This record gives sequence, structure tokens and C-alpha cells, in this order.
Amino acid sequence: MHIQTVGVIGAGTIGRGVAQCFAQAAFDVVLVDVVPSQLDCAFAQIERDLLVHGMLLGRQPADDTKTVLARIRTDTELTGLADA
Repeated sequence: MHIQTVGVIGAGTIGRGVAQCFAQAAFDVVLVDVVPSQLDCAFAQIERDLLVHGMLLGRQPADDTKTVLARIRTDTELTGLADA
């Protein structure tokens, strides 16, 4: 069994961090939360974290950030986890 997509339920502090870690490890991620504004907030925080982390390591943060963010999909319904 080869895992390609990971589902994360809840876009709070822990869920956001789990989603970010899996996306940075080259997994596709479906981040689910019933509150759309929580998903927006989580996605924005992941982007900020990636930019700061990239700058601290002397990387090209914009390229790394775009690559990782492209792996994260958000959904407000559990049916979005069907592929995870």
C-alpha cells in the first residue's frame, strides 16, 4: 500500500501543523474543517510559516512555498477525504 494523499480533520493549530508537515514531505493533503474561515486562516498561516522558515534557511522561499501550498487542498465536507 502506497500512501499518496493524507486527510487531516480540523484546521486548528495541530491540524494545520500536521497538514504542513505532510505537504513538506511531498504528500498531497486534504485539510477539512466545517468552518471555512478556519481553513482560510490555516492556509494563510501555513504560507507565512513557510516563508519565514525559508528565509531563515536561506532558501528561495517563494518557490518552496508555492510547491508546498500546491499540495494542500481544503474542504468543508468529509466527502473531500474520499481520495485520502
